[in-house]
Amino acid sequence: IPCKVTKEEYHQAVLRWLSEGDYTPDDILTSSVFDEINGLFLPMYFYKGRYHGNWSASSGYNRREEYLEWSESQKKNVRKTRTVTDWRPSSGQVAGTFAILGFAGTGEGIKPDIAVYAHDTNFERGDLKKYDSKYTLGFNLLEFKVGEEDVWDTLGKVQADSISKSDVQKRIPGDKHKDLMSDVLYDREEAIKVYVPYWIVYYKYAEKEFHVCMDGTSSTRISGERPEDKSRKDQVAKFFLPSHIILGVWLLVWLIF
Repeated sequence: IPCKVTKEEYHQAVLRWLSEGDYTPDDILTSSVFDEINGLFLPMYFYKGRYHGNWSASSGYNRREEYLEWSESQKKNVRKTRTVTDWRPSSGQVAGTFAILGFAGTGEGIKPDIAVYAHDTNFERGDLKKYDSKYTLGFNLLEFKVGEEDVWDTLGKVQADSISKSDVQKRIPGDKHKDLMSDVLYDREEAIKVYVPYWIVYYKYAEKEFHVCMDGTSSTRISGERPEDKSRKDQVAKFFLPSHIILGVWLLVWLIF
């Protein structure tokens, strides 16, 4: 997948992202020591296919019912209402498609959370280009170290299960559910080896190391770690705590009178 974000665009995005943190220290840009920006192509398997199966659950339907309760202050039974859930068995079938990425490196040269974040890279099937070194000039390529089936077993199926489970939950009738069970099978096409572009920079602040990474296909997908100014965070907490107490007292007085 060719990189669509330039090094300069990434650099500017990093500066904006660092300055936007709620508790980011004021001197984050002047007191941080940045390593050189790294452009990487991460080795991924692209899995595409269909899922199908059956599910069963207990569906809960909420209704309001009235009841009488003795009131000591009024010396009589008082009519009240409560929510009651009626449970009924439900079942059905589920079917759909999935298209996911699975990191095929060993983790050497990259933090695990960056590889996991890269699984959500968005791209169209038409974005895939046959490998050509012209697309990777100036970038480092991490090697494919893990086989297709092993990546599916450890990373791919987990994502596919999440997709199918989310689909199942949308199909369950009622206001709530419990005891969900599903039996889903996956029909996979042959996996494609894909190199996914990423920008990463490591930096140090107050002797601690942090990182910021960005999806090379979209400048809107940026993630990383920011240092926090503890004193500023404490000041915010102190500011909001009294206001919450005052609001609570005001509401209590309003309800009483």
